[in-house]
Amino acid sequence: MYVHKHSTELSAVDCRDLKRACTHARDLGRPLNTHVTFKLYPGSLPSPKVRAVDLNRLLCHILTWMKRKRSEHLALWVWHSDVMGRDPHVHIFMHCPPRRRDELNSALVANYPAGVIDVREGSDIRKPHSSSYCGSTLDYLMRFKSQQGVRGGWR
Repeated sequence: MYVHKHSTELSAVDCRDLKRACTHARDLGRPLNTHVTFKLYPGSLPSPKVRAVDLNRLLCHILTWMKRKRSEHLALWVWHSDVMGRDPHVHIFMHCPPRRRDELNSALVANYPAGVIDVREGSDIRKPHSSSYCGSTLDYLMRFKSQQGVRGGWR
């Protein structure tokens, strides 16, 4: 299911749905384990239409790559920006076989300028990180980017 909503923050319902999507992926045997960050607009404020076109292009690259590797594409994504709406970037939380993560990074980085794509391990399981943050990729997507999500109880 694809839900398109323009908002400045995630609602408690949005956060609940993201958590359910992670659980569903894990139940399917394809846990969301890769975090892709796409930062194409540093300091700018592109229109929603431009962002949608660029996101669709990126998702097409990922989908095509996953099909070539005979892997099923499961992903969720959340747009974030600063409080003024500038510097929008998208976090894609997806399933990718761990042995293929570096290949995915190489495939995506080749299509964009330096610093636009960041591919790293992700998890929906809470654990301590070197930055002294304790949580999961999903917590990061919800907690630090959504005041309403925090009030919604996903703290």
